[in-house]
Amino acid sequence: MRLEIDLGNTLLKWRLLSSEVRVDGGYFALVELEAWLAEQSATLESIWISSVASDSINHQLAQRLQLHFGVAAEFARVTQSAAGLLNAYVQPERMGVDRWLAMLAAWNHIGGAVLVVDAGSAITIERVSVDGHYLGGSILPGFQMQQRTLLGQTARVRFDQVQGDPLQGGIDTASCVASGAELVMRGLASQMQELAKQLVQPGVNSTIVLTGGDANHLQRYLSDTDNVVLIPELVMDGLSLAKRERV
Repeated sequence: MRLEIDLGNTLLKWRLLSSEVRVDGGYFALVELEAWLAEQSATLESIWISSVASDSINHQLAQRLQLHFGVAAEFARVTQSAAGLLNAYVQPERMGVDRWLAMLAAWNHIGGAVLVVDAGSAITIERVSVDGHYLGGSILPGFQMQQRTLLGQTARVRFDQVQGDPLQGGIDTASCVASGAELVMRGLASQMQELAKQLVQPGVNSTIVLTGGDANHLQRYLSDTDNVVLIPELVMDGLSLAKRERV
């Protein structure tokens, strides 16, 4: 059995696979690691990890996992090419590994030109051509981050106080900020579809691949959903591809 982990900025996502079939999975905040481990009794053959955390956190996580499961964790890394995809970064190691793995999975899943959008604590948008060339990306703050930046982590106004339809505008600070975030989301959805059109060539369509915590919310604003695919565990799918190539 194999444990796969996607450690992001705010959550640790995990799944167990037996003979390449998902048998369990979920997510939790890293501070809940000990409670999660106490519930785990699976016998593992391998542990594969995608992480954007610091070296210190990665080291501590790997140590704790090895102590519990008796298996050394393997971390994925970004390379110049993998699974048919060619990286355009001059220094591939400077790219976030989650972005690279999401692209690997999306391009291999679809088998054509893709616009890969990970709507998490940060929003990343990656363009990949039909022949597997990474054409470039964009990074912007996630929708929750945008709101917290404006209101502040310790602001007296809380998001659970937001009332009504954000697209109608707000009548208090929290609702106004939420309305602004919704407008940004709507504008982003429109731009995503324009970017996807730029990948279209004669005889070649493009697909928008969505993942991340706000993917469902973002999908609601896409006017044309025929070319949209939602893949919740996209990064871990890419992890499976990369590690099978020993990347």
